[in-house]
Amino acid sequence: MKRVTLLLCFMFVAAIAAKQSAVPSIPVTEEDVPVQYVAVDLGTLGGRESQAVAVNDRGQMVGWSRTADDKTHAFLWTESRGMIDLGTLGGGRSQAKDVNDRGQVVGGSQTASGGYHAVLWQVTKQGEGVPR
Repeated sequence: MKRVTLLLCFMFVAAIAAKQSAVPSIPVTEEDVPVQYVAVDLGTLGGRESQAVAVNDRGQMVGWSRTADDKTHAFLWTESRGMIDLGTLGGGRSQAKDVNDRGQVVGGSQTASGGYHAVLWQVTKQGEGVPR
C-alpha cells in the first residue's frame, strides 16, 4: 500500500512538473498591461454642470459650462490657469467645439440679436487673452 501511494505521489509531481515546463513563455507587451485612468474634475464657471468636448496635444481642453446665472458659456481649460470663460458674442450662450495646438478655439455663440454665429477665439497678443 505504501508503494502504491508513493508511486501515485511521484506520478502526480512528475505530471505537474511536465505541465509547467510545457507552458510557453509569452512576452508581455503594452497591450497586455491594463491601462488605468484618473478622473480630473475640471470644475465649472460657477454653474451646476460642464462638459469637455475636445483636447489638443498640449493638454488644453474646451467645451461648455453653466455660469452662476445659468447661461452656457464656452471655456478653455489649461493646467496652469484652470477653466477660462471665453464669453459670448453678446447673447446668453456659446459653446467651444475644438482647439488646435496653437490654442485657437472654434465653436459658436449667440449674438445680442439672438442669432447663432461661428466663432474663432484666439490670443490677440502674447500674454493676453487665451493662453498660448
